[in-house]
Amino acid sequence: MDLKKTLIIGAAGMVLGGVMIVGGLSAGAETNIAWDKGPKIVNVSTTHKTFKDAQVQNLEVDAGNNLVEIVRGTEWGVKATGTSNKVLTDLQDKTLRIDAPDDNHHMIFSFGNYDPKVTVTVPFSANLDNLKITTTNGGMIVQGQNVKNTTVSNSNGGVRFENLQGDQLNITTTNGAIALEDTNLHAVHSKSQNSAFKAENLTLTDASDITSTNGMIKLEDSHFPGLDASTHNGYVHVEDVQNGDDDKSYQTGDATKALKIQTTNGVISIEN
Repeated sequence: MDLKKTLIIGAAGMVLGGVMIVGGLSAGAETNIAWDKGPKIVNVSTTHKTFKDAQVQNLEVDAGNNLVEIVRGTEWGVKATGTSNKVLTDLQDKTLRIDAPDDNHHMIFSFGNYDPKVTVTVPFSANLDNLKITTTNGGMIVQGQNVKNTTVSNSNGGVRFENLQGDQLNITTTNGAIALEDTNLHAVHSKSQNSAFKAENLTLTDASDITSTNGMIKLEDSHFPGLDASTHNGYVHVEDVQNGDDDKSYQTGDATKALKIQTTNGVISIEN
């Protein structure tokens, strides 16, 4: 196919897309156009499912390639907005399992109110025994939760915790990012590869460990009984301590309850 024909076909696709948009707007619709080998109108809808008086102690959420938010509210519920909103839910033996649908349309031009995500609501009165979250090419935001044990499996995505209270946080990350903000825990155990770990106002009381290969670890305004940081083929930077790019380790505080940080081909940054 020569360049002239390619340009003609591309222009025709753009014209067709314009006709579809104008047609949708003139009809008063909230038009959403997805690009999938050409423009096509897609249906964006919202579903909301509640679990009244549910007794839930364990929550398992698979975000897939979607954005999932876990927030506080008045009752257990799941709300999904997108081109595919068939969220799979299963409540058995005080365990609520939620499977977010795959979002196959990543390029959508919206002329309405389009905010694609899945929102999981946890009642204000609920404190969980276990929270298990999984992401693959997606994202997760967890806000204001109180959980004894939290487990994260993150691949090619990002997970952010805000105001998390609990005992243990266990994280495995590949090609992703983890962020903690205003979090109080007994201990955190994190293993990552080609990833970033950042915490701001993190408080730990027991021995913990964060290990990374080809990644970055940054802690700001955080508190722990002790610190044992070391790196191979990287450097350790601690604010208010004279160190340079050749520093490979730093220790302070109670060694028996210290946060142990180790990196290979990475950077460790500790700031007040």
